[in-house]
Amino acid sequence: MSKYVDAIKRLFPPGLAWDENPLVETLAQIFSAVTEAFDDDSKALFLERFTLSQKQSLDEWEQAFALQDDCSEFGTSIADRRKNVIARRIALGGQTEQAYRDLAKLFGFEIEIKRYAAFRVGYSQAGDAVGGNPLEITINILDGGLLKIKVGEYGVGTKLESDKLYKQMVCAFKRKAPSYGKINIIVE
Repeated sequence: MSKYVDAIKRLFPPGLAWDENPLVETLAQIFSAVTEAFDDDSKALFLERFTLSQKQSLDEWEQAFALQDDCSEFGTSIADRRKNVIARRIALGGQTEQAYRDLAKLFGFEIEIKRYAAFRVGYSQAGDAVGGNPLEITINILDGGLLKIKVGEYGVGTKLESDKLYKQMVCAFKRKAPSYGKINIIVE
């Protein structure tokens, strides 16, 4: 007997009419099946709130974020589609350095962000790294992804999983970049 059947039977009033009646047992099992289904659906709906466990509302999230763009072509599996939704949600977090680091971390990369200030008389000194546009940032990719390859595991020309993740990350960076700024990406 499930916990739902016991709970439903406790709702019936005490008395001889309810104790050993097979109709009551059947009625309790029917009510418990509906209650259990409702409970399972409510748990699934609660988990849909979290992007990493989405299943049913993934299409709605993709539609809300307009993910039928060039960056979406990389992911057709549910895990890749979830990753695209998470990347878009992180991209809404602004253009701070931490937001870019979080986005890179999602794809398994570690990055360093460099901003070069424009040369200013009286402020800049000899040896300072200077650049042109103050809205230009350089993203240096330090770690080539969490996926490591072993010698002899792949043949020449094999597309690696880290290549796919790199393309997704660059696409997400470009999508996040302001229209008036520029992002330079360097791989070490």
